[in-house]
Amino acid sequence: MRSFIPLILLRREQQMKQYEEQQKMIQETKDFIERFKGTYSKTLQVQSRVKMLEKLELVEVDEEDTSALRLKFPPSPRSGNYPVIMDRVSV
Repeated sequence: MRSFIPLILLRREQQMKQYEEQQKMIQETKDFIERFKGTYSKTLQVQSRVKMLEKLELVEVDEEDTSALRLKFPPSPRSGNYPVIMDRVSV
């Protein structure tokens, strides 16, 4: 149980890093598209990058879980004086 929290924090940190890298790449690609969208010699590259952005799967970062687990069970009914009665049992 002790190693669970650090693993969650490590995973979240990795997701944040991937998200930031992806956002940087998306911005650079959008800048390229804006810079060269009217240039005849770069038309194919611009179209290729537009398609790449459309197909790109965005990295999602898990939300920070601040909830606490609280379980409350109702008291169980009394089962009786003799919960189990056995006759002629062999081991």
